Amino acid sequence: MTRKILRWQARELRRGYYACVSYVDTQVGRLLDGLESLRLNDNTIVLLLGDHGFSLGEAGHWCKKTNFELDTHVPLLMRSPDMKHPGAATKAMVEYTDLYPTLAELAGLNSPADLDGRSFANLLVDPDGRGRDVVLSQHSRPWSTGEPKIMGYSIRTEDHRYTRWIEWETRKAFSEELYDYRASASVAVQEKYLIEIANVEDEKRYAQRRNVMRERMDKVLRARVPVR
Repeated sequence: MTRKILRWQARELRRGYYACVSYVDTQVGRLLDGLESLRLNDNTIVLLLGDHGFSLGEAGHWCKKTNFELDTHVPLLMRSPDMKHPGAATKAMVEYTDLYPTLAELAGLNSPADLDGRSFANLLVDPDGRGRDVVLSQHSRPWSTGEPKIMGYSIRTEDHRYTRWIEWETRKAFSEELYDYRASASVAVQEKYLIEIANVEDEKRYAQRRNVMRERMDKVLRARVPVR
């Protein structure tokens, strides 16, 4: 959502959001303490996730439902009894589709062979391990419970994000976006957050990268999105 927010409204919105985060953090601590006191911590997996990221006014964006970094970079914390480095963060990319096979592996169960997801249990042992090379997200326009008019598919690699907008009825692409997370002219860093500020899709020096990302998007969509 992009709209005019007064300064005092922004303060109130951010204050409320941070208060919510602090409250959830306290409850997670109580849960972990409770598992330890009941001697269940050695055979219990704890997973904390959010269904989306959130913008608090960065680049004029509020709330969620975009294909930008802040909205697609979601909360995901896991605690497993056999973790080698509890509390360590990883820069590896994963998807929520990976949760099922990960939990299945940790529980000693077999996953179906036709899943889109793949286990990231290796990252719980080695946070510096390898995750996905490409992750997929999508958001519709307008957002509603019915069929969308427009669908935006976005893939994120280590250094780039490519987004393709298609007309849902015809499945024809009509717009593209490309962001370079290594270039300050394309993506700004605010504190530790990456904020897309300039689409470089039509710049000549990015022509080769754009074509590579187009091909990667085609490959992902063929494998992951059913053809009507």
